[in-house]
Amino acid sequence: MAALLLLLCISIPIYAQRNSMIQNKYVTIYGQKIHYLEAGSGPYLILLHAVGADASEWTRVIEPLAQHYHVIAPDQVGFGQSDKPYVNYRMQT
Repeated sequence: MAALLLLLCISIPIYAQRNSMIQNKYVTIYGQKIHYLEAGSGPYLILLHAVGADASEWTRVIEPLAQHYHVIAPDQVGFGQSDKPYVNYRMQT
C-alpha cells in the first residue's frame, strides 16, 4: 500500500487546500533551517519525499492519514523550503 501511495503522490499534481489542517513549520538542525508539514495526532508517521521532490508531494494524503497518525513530511536539506547549503548532494547526504 505504501508503494501505491508513493506512486499516486508522484503521478498526481498536488495542491495545498484552503482551510487545511496541515501546518507549515520550521526547525533548525545542525545550523540548517528545515521546513516540514505536520498534521494529526497519534503514532508518528514520517513521509519522506523522493530525490528532486519536496514535502508538497504528500499534501493530498496527509489529511486522510492525519485522522489516525501524527504525520510529519519534511523537505529534506537542499529541497523545497529547507535550507540549501553548499554541500556535495549525494544519496548519503
